[in-house]
Amino acid sequence: YSSTAKFTLQSGAYGSGKTNTNAWIILKECLEWPGTLGLAGAETYPQLRETLQADFDTLIGAYLSAGLVKYNGSERKYTFWNGSQVLFWPLVGSDAKRQRHRLRSLNLGFVVIEEATGIPEATILEVLGRLRRQNSSRQAYGSCNPDSPSHFLHEWFIDDPRPGYRLVKSNT
Repeated sequence: YSSTAKFTLQSGAYGSGKTNTNAWIILKECLEWPGTLGLAGAETYPQLRETLQADFDTLIGAYLSAGLVKYNGSERKYTFWNGSQVLFWPLVGSDAKRQRHRLRSLNLGFVVIEEATGIPEATILEVLGRLRRQNSSRQAYGSCNPDSPSHFLHEWFIDDPRPGYRLVKSNT
């Protein structure tokens, strides 16, 4: 939650609080950086809606009830009273290439990726390249259950950690 790394990856067993932490990160980013644009993504929209978006809705329930945050279902976008916005988009869906193309017009302040091991490397690289909004953290956050040592995230965070990347391990 308080990491200052360029890309922080939470890795741990189910039930360790990764998704709830991601919901808090989205709220923190939207409040600390007025006018920012964030992206919350997962492999598919149903996966995203049933996990991270459900936790986020619970977390900001009072804000929604008070009209301080509005949700546009057709755009899958939350807009805060301070101008911050966060999009809840699938990153793969039925066509990963089409989804990457959709991302190309974004100018993001932060990104949160749920179950990052299900996202192709090219898509994650595309998202990281969109972190260019001024007056924002320009940070990426991800979560996953531990995956194969041959997975690219294993290389990025464990085998040959990239500068500015941080791995946070958690237990149930």
